[in-house]
Amino acid sequence: MKYTILTLTAILFSTGLYAAEDSSITYVSTHADRSNTITVSESVIIQYCGDGDGCMVQLAMADYNTAGEIASRVNTVYYNETTKRWRVSNDASGNTNNGSTQHLFSAWACYFTDGIYINGANQGDQNANFGLYNSTSYNAECRLTIHD
Repeated sequence: MKYTILTLTAILFSTGLYAAEDSSITYVSTHADRSNTITVSESVIIQYCGDGDGCMVQLAMADYNTAGEIASRVNTVYYNETTKRWRVSNDASGNTNNGSTQHLFSAWACYFTDGIYINGANQGDQNANFGLYNSTSYNAECRLTIHD
């Protein structure tokens, strides 16, 4: 399975009094990856979403039409490393590593999920990792960006 991970870090200065760091990581599921899940390690979710302010997650579907549009959704995600519970600002909540696939949220053909899909078949939630699932409902590229 081919995937791309991009990591961007920027230092933002506000009024010269303090510095705040903004970091993000992006996972890309290409047209060739459709029907399969790209793993988003639990350690990444802990790092970005495991504190009191959670993380902002942008899920985008790109290259799905001839107009070159990108359709996206944004939510805040919170994760508790101890209990394996996650909650999303869209009111979805669940447990990772409980055997049952649960989607945190979707953007049309693109899913941020705690399950695993292989060739379109749901394999369940087999571990504490999360994933980017690119379904076959559109011939699209999916992008998942997690911002701390």
